Amino acid sequence: NYNDEIQKAVNVICKNLFGFMQYEWYTNPALQGNELTLERIEMVQSSWANAKDLGYEAVGDLLFQNIFTAAPETLSLFSFGAYASYRGTVVYKDHTVKVASTLSTAVDNLQNLGELAPILT
Repeated sequence: NYNDEIQKAVNVICKNLFGFMQYEWYTNPALQGNELTLERIEMVQSSWANAKDLGYEAVGDLLFQNIFTAAPETLSLFSFGAYASYRGTVVYKDHTVKVASTLSTAVDNLQNLGELAPILT
C-alpha cells in the first residue's frame, strides 16, 4: 500500500532526525542545561525545516499517531476519535494540518517569544 510505505518512510526519517537531535543534546556540552540558547533554537529550527518538508499533513499525522500510540486513551478526547477509520476523515486531516502549522509557527518564532505568545493563546 502506497500510504503505508509513505508512513514507514516518514517514521524512519523522523526517528533518525529526532534520534540525532537527542544524541546531540546529550553529547554536545553546548546543548546541555535548561536554557533556550541560540544554538538549541537553531537545532530545533533546522530539524523542523527537514520535517516540515514532508508536508503538514504527513507530519501532523505522525505526531498524532505517536501521541495515540503512547497514550491510546487520548484518541477519545477528539471528535474524530469516534470513527474506526478516523485517519481518513476530513476532520482528522484538517486538525493535524492545523496543529502542524501552528507548531511550525512556534518553531519559526522561537527567537521572538514576545510575538509567539499571542499566536499560541
